[in-house]
Amino acid sequence: MTQRTSHTKALKNSLPARQDQGDPEKVRERDDVRKLIAQQQLMDIRELLSLPAGRRFFWRMLGEFRMFGISFHADGVGRLDAHLEGKRVCAKWLSDELSHASRENYLLMWTENFGEDL
Repeated sequence: MTQRTSHTKALKNSLPARQDQGDPEKVRERDDVRKLIAQQQLMDIRELLSLPAGRRFFWRMLGEFRMFGISFHADGVGRLDAHLEGKRVCAKWLSDELSHASRENYLLMWTENFGEDL
């Protein structure tokens, strides 16, 4: 287990099983832990985006999640539309996470896949 993984697990384990909204100190502690977890997640994404293999993986995920596709299909029922739109929402979320973690490497990923004509 890496140091980063054990650190993240320790942070998650420090979150209380039940929230005590009546104790401002516990609420503040819980919020601090959640912020640390969010920062760790962004650092992990930033590290992966710095690698060519990481950028290729994320680009493939954006394609699989249909970031570049349409979610409407005339199937007459709408179930396929809902499924495809759900995938597209995942792609949007991933795209936002990548951009927030490292705008420079996010743009590099786009340039690597579309060339300088962006």
